[in-house]
Amino acid sequence: MKYFSYFIFVAFIASLLFFLKNALEHQTEPIYVTGSGKCGECHQLQNIGNQYDIWKLSRHADAYKTLLSDRSVEFASKNNLVKPSENPECLKCHTTGHSLTFLGKIDKPGSNIEEGVGCESCHGAGSQYSPAEI
Repeated sequence: MKYFSYFIFVAFIASLLFFLKNALEHQTEPIYVTGSGKCGECHQLQNIGNQYDIWKLSRHADAYKTLLSDRSVEFASKNNLVKPSENPECLKCHTTGHSLTFLGKIDKPGSNIEEGVGCESCHGAGSQYSPAEI
């Protein structure tokens, strides 16, 4: 009976370690940009400040459009740079998806490049914000 108790104790510890190992393993979930439109589904409500419309009227929302301006094209031309709307150095500051690629984990960018600097540029990829809602 004494050895049976030892066996039960060892079996319990072994199964506990097995389950703890699986529970503590890091699970990798894909990170992706959902786009400011997805954020706007909730953050356009008047009772919480209508952040989406405030963003739409901001210079951030027009950040990509500045790359299409004559001034930007002229600057790129004078400095022997690639067209601003295609230049990764310009896009990383004037768009959302390009600014988040440093994570190296964005599987499927969902934002439209023309939305400029969206919510996720500062707040992180939307797929990590509220996975139950995506």
